[in-house]
Amino acid sequence: MQLIVSPSPYTGHVSMEGLLDRPYKHLKNVCMSAFRGSRGQLEFLLHIVENAPALGFLTIDHTYKQVKRVWKDAAKEAKFVDSVHRTARGYLKGKISPQCSLRLV
Repeated sequence: MQLIVSPSPYTGHVSMEGLLDRPYKHLKNVCMSAFRGSRGQLEFLLHIVENAPALGFLTIDHTYKQVKRVWKDAAKEAKFVDSVHRTARGYLKGKISPQCSLRLV
């Protein structure tokens, strides 16, 4: 799935209250591209992780598949990617199954 939103990562608290508990019993592999760490993306990511007991592979990719963004400043790109990865890791800590392999791209 490709998640296109504004490029600013969300740094507030994501509440999962109110989401229905609907397990995805057969979901084993998820790849999210164009991940920016926005509130909606984080809410959706946590919902999937918490409701997919068989999840074995989770790939979070910051790049857009359809559009190749050319960064003019490699240092800014590295800082942005690090921020997106740090945000994802922070919200997944303690919620992702030890059997699930996390790949940050």
